[in-house]
Amino acid sequence: MMNPATLKSWALVMAQFSLLGLLLFYSQLESFNCACLFAIVLGGLLGLWAIVAIGLGNFNIHPQVKDDARLVHQNLPYRYIRHPMYSSFLLFCLGLVFMPYLSLKLFIWCLLLLVLIIKSQYEEQLLCEKFPDYRRYQQQSWRFIPFIY
Repeated sequence: MMNPATLKSWALVMAQFSLLGLLLFYSQLESFNCACLFAIVLGGLLGLWAIVAIGLGNFNIHPQVKDDARLVHQNLPYRYIRHPMYSSFLLFCLGLVFMPYLSLKLFIWCLLLLVLIIKSQYEEQLLCEKFPDYRRYQQQSWRFIPFIY
């Protein structure tokens, strides 16, 4: 049986990808426009940049901190954004909201935002426990969007 922390991590990851699945289900990929394509490509590039910055071996979809984890808060984009992978995921999914636009898809995207806020708060709680310097990093950076949030 899974411990509560592992269960919470899996539930957050499953919610995140279930909402992505719903967005894809309700999207018509052939109905994209330049703005959709821009959001999807920009989200993908930000995600790749984040993976390169932390190293592929350190990438983790679960909020739990790996035993051998290290802070990469000085590397861009992590210097300004604590969760660039979540930002990239939100941006990518925002492109899907408008392929074509449906109020239902905007609602699903808002649920996704809520899930990622909860997931990032949980992850930051775990990071604060492992790294005493993480609280200072929180004060010097933005969660998802520089200068906004």
